[in-house]
Amino acid sequence: LLAGLLAVSIVAPWSDVSAQAETENQSQTATSKQDPPFTLIGKSKYGHPVIEFFYRGDRYEMEISATDSRRRDGMGNRAQFLPNTGMIFVHTSDDTRSYWMRGCMFDIDLLFLDRSGTVVAVHQMKREPAQVPGENTRTYTNRLKKYLSNKPARYALEFPPGTIERLNIKPGEVIALPHRRLQQMAR
Repeated sequence: LLAGLLAVSIVAPWSDVSAQAETENQSQTATSKQDPPFTLIGKSKYGHPVIEFFYRGDRYEMEISATDSRRRDGMGNRAQFLPNTGMIFVHTSDDTRSYWMRGCMFDIDLLFLDRSGTVVAVHQMKREPAQVPGENTRTYTNRLKKYLSNKPARYALEFPPGTIERLNIKPGEVIALPHRRLQQMAR
């Protein structure tokens, strides 16, 4: 892996939220003066925590990838990216980031955000040919296009293709995130 390089993810169907999870989630909702509500609504079928996320009137169910292994796996090797879902990659530090479409079976819209939630880069990532039998991992990853944050980023958000254009998201915008709670999850 390149330094700071983490695989891009693919979101799939969410698992059902049980009554027990709903009770636990109510006790885990937290806000601060600057952060929007943090409402844990369950876990994805991949084991990622899922939170509610609102942007420009749309509601999203966002998987949180806040550990090395979850950031590395991301959306790879999933069959579909459902509408109104996404993934938030939470890093422990600010750094120039480079993402790729490793194992991704569909296009993905990517936003890089700095520690305050300001969008520093947007990309409409295109699906790439899969790793072929006999192709070693290094050769495969070296041929993948790299999508750069160009500036230090703390977060990456991935959405279904067309989200950036539909919502007209541009660098310089500020997206409200529950920073404190997300950073508590980062490892």
